[in-house]
Amino acid sequence: MPGPHFKESDLEAQAKLAQCDFQDEIRTPEEHNAKLAQARYYAMIAQIDDQFGRILKTLDETGQRKRNTVIIFTSDHGESLQ
Repeated sequence: MPGPHFKESDLEAQAKLAQCDFQDEIRTPEEHNAKLAQARYYAMIAQIDDQFGRILKTLDETGQRKRNTVIIFTSDHGESLQ
């Protein structure tokens, strides 16, 4: 699986924010361990998918999914990829 792509402009933009309290120094994807961050992100997606599957299965088993059930799934931006 290809790793996340960073453009030079992304790193340049990060440099402009480096003086903010929440910013570390500029790091390349390799220094940032982007592959590990990507693996963790996909693991979180798999966890959510598994749990949502359990909800759907329970609705099916109890017959509630066929009775005009509306499922609304919302999310924020996710966990920080650090």
